[in-house]
Amino acid sequence: MIAFVLYAVACPLVLLALAACLYQVAAAVAAHILPNTASPTPGEPYTDFAIVIPAHNESGVLQSALQSCARIDYPDELYAVYVIADNCDDDTARIAAAGGARLLVRRTDREFGKGFALQWALPQVLERDHAAVVVLDADCQLNRQSLRVFDGELRQGRQVIQAAYRVANPDDTGMTYLQGLALFVEDRFFYLAKSSLGLAVLLQGTGMVFDRAVLTAHPWHATSLTEDTEYSCRLLRAGVPITFTCRATVTTSCPVAVAALSVQRARWVFGAVQVVKREAWPLLRDGVRLRRLQVFDAGWTLLLLSRPLLCAELILAAAAAALCRFVAPGPLSTLLIGGVVAAAGLYLAYGLAAVIAFGLTWRRCRLLLELPWNIMRYSAIALRGVIQRPVTWRRTPRAEDEWATARRLSGNRP
Repeated sequence: MIAFVLYAVACPLVLLALAACLYQVAAAVAAHILPNTASPTPGEPYTDFAIVIPAHNESGVLQSALQSCARIDYPDELYAVYVIADNCDDDTARIAAAGGARLLVRRTDREFGKGFALQWALPQVLERDHAAVVVLDADCQLNRQSLRVFDGELRQGRQVIQAAYRVANPDDTGMTYLQGLALFVEDRFFYLAKSSLGLAVLLQGTGMVFDRAVLTAHPWHATSLTEDTEYSCRLLRAGVPITFTCRATVTTSCPVAVAALSVQRARWVFGAVQVVKREAWPLLRDGVRLRRLQVFDAGWTLLLLSRPLLCAELILAAAAAALCRFVAPGPLSTLLIGGVVAAAGLYLAYGLAAVIAFGLTWRRCRLLLELPWNIMRYSAIALRGVIQRPVTWRRTPRAEDEWATARRLSGNRP
């Protein structure tokens, strides 16, 4: 009886670990075989964009975001910048106005968070007859060619676009390197191939582009802790594909301190787990029932959202397989052990390929020595996000907050 229970637990765990591993490796291979070869659309751009920046007490970073918008290589008359000053008690509104942005001030004693801010602001922005909306986080910068890339994609019939997401300071610490590497893998080894193959791409919260027809037909009501994933699921269910492009990028500085990173990742993981519980199985089921591959793939993608949790699942699979081998050895236990070893080996090769593709320097070689320890810390943060529910919404601490604090402590006030 004990052996039966052990095998009943171990077999699904090992199969899931192998399936997740093979899927990600296949996506990475496809990304190199089928690269994103989209070329700029000829002719002058004509899409009128609204760049919407939700901001809650972002005085330390907002100016950089506005400056990046001002430097964009695109006709000035074809884009406008909106800043949502969401329950701010700092200089966010003043900085937005001084930077030439159109200001939307929101005050409320309930419904806190980015999702609620967008739900409130987007109908007002759409009243201005913009053809498309770009959502940009206040701590991010757009590259100069981004709007031209978005214009070309929209003119080719794409309605929802996700730009590549990059870390500006990957070489600062072991944790920022891990964050930069993780985003690189997600974009270049995962979403690039999935987009080329017509599979599900999920929005990443910043660098998101929406044709106004999409926001009109599917108004923004995503207000969970992972509002981007929630809205992605809604669009994919409705048959609206999301296109990924690596020719447009948004860049952000990753928090250096583990405490700041913990706020960000624990909140994201908790929200992601809630979306997975609510959406993954229905998407998988409906994808099979309706014979819609993209819907099925959306459900599967949700299960692969958090790599720390995938690592934890692989460890559980290894432990279960080892117990089977110890309690009731036999051909099946040998097969289970072989499956775990194969998955671990493929993940190792996958990781090495990612490290090489991300780029190696002497500094990064030194940071690689910290990688096992940082992966464990990162996984602990993720697991805490699964277990510990956030009581209230908290703004993610920025890298600039840490630098400002350091300057104050040193007596060098900005």
